[in-house]
Amino acid sequence: LITLFEAQGSTYRKPGAKMVVDHAGEYVGTISGGCLETDVTLYAQKVIQSQRNQIIHYNLTDDLVLGLGLGCGGSISLLIEQDIEGWLPVVLSKYSESVLVKLLGDVEGKEQPRTLYVYNNGNFIWQDHNQPLDKEAMELLEAGCRSALSERMCLLKELHLRGKQTRVYFDYIEPAQELIIFGAGDDALPVATLGQQLHFQVTVIDYKPVNLEEPRFQGCRKLLWNESEQPLPPLNKRTAVVIMSHHVQRDAQALETFRAQDIEYIGLLGPKHRLQRLEEHFKQLTLEEIKRDKRIYSPVGLDIGSETPAEIAVSILSEIIAVRNKARGMSLRKKECAIHHFSSPL
Repeated sequence: LITLFEAQGSTYRKPGAKMVVDHAGEYVGTISGGCLETDVTLYAQKVIQSQRNQIIHYNLTDDLVLGLGLGCGGSISLLIEQDIEGWLPVVLSKYSESVLVKLLGDVEGKEQPRTLYVYNNGNFIWQDHNQPLDKEAMELLEAGCRSALSERMCLLKELHLRGKQTRVYFDYIEPAQELIIFGAGDDALPVATLGQQLHFQVTVIDYKPVNLEEPRFQGCRKLLWNESEQPLPPLNKRTAVVIMSHHVQRDAQALETFRAQDIEYIGLLGPKHRLQRLEEHFKQLTLEEIKRDKRIYSPVGLDIGSETPAEIAVSILSEIIAVRNKARGMSLRKKECAIHHFSSPL
């Protein structure tokens, strides 16, 4: 496992980016725009053979050394770990945010960098028993975990552990975001496909069984609603819902159902005046309550002049990503500050 834990200047990926390399040199994921992956894979294979974790650094302005002609103007630091079998299944089994506590080494450089703890739901749920720490150190680590969860970002800190200054990386891990598409018409197909490409867990809901039949929406969870039963997939605060069944009464029912959930995004396909038509079918809500709810985006999507179903899908997913990342969805050339905001360097 390769983890990008520090980035300075202009870099393609930010802290938290990962890639996995196997014994044969095959890899999944990226830590750059494709410029460094081949070189990093060679380092990873050496780590697998030596059974010794390693930290490597790339200065992306030093083209004379790398010979890659990158011209990014930044630098990145990577942790390569080979002993991940103990904690990785624990993290993958959780449907909520976690923090991996990674020891990067002391000032003397004697300790091997590694993952020490996994923090989830207020507790350390996995630990490296070969690296016990005292109560004071554990309190420092828990505080770091809470900060990473609160800020929803990876943090690099220097802490006083075991009598010496130690670099610790709090690796914020969030589960794949849930995307629920209510309505399985043909225009929902590109929304589902693009959602999967963007690593959303996609659920498609419809009243008509024929709309959910194979080969439609392959790889998606499919749920059938009817008048007596409206099953819901697992939901959390980061869940995004797009309502696009083109049926006024059913869209109204879906809007009431999902608004009652603690989720961050509900998009409704259609023009602004469509909300007024939905109001006639609300059982409890009023139009004013809908308009005051900042989680509801109607019409759904960013204004990019979309016409085709594929372009509309891009507009919808772009808005969902912008909301998730608390971004404005503007043209980057109008942004005067840095494109990305990294955790502060030491």
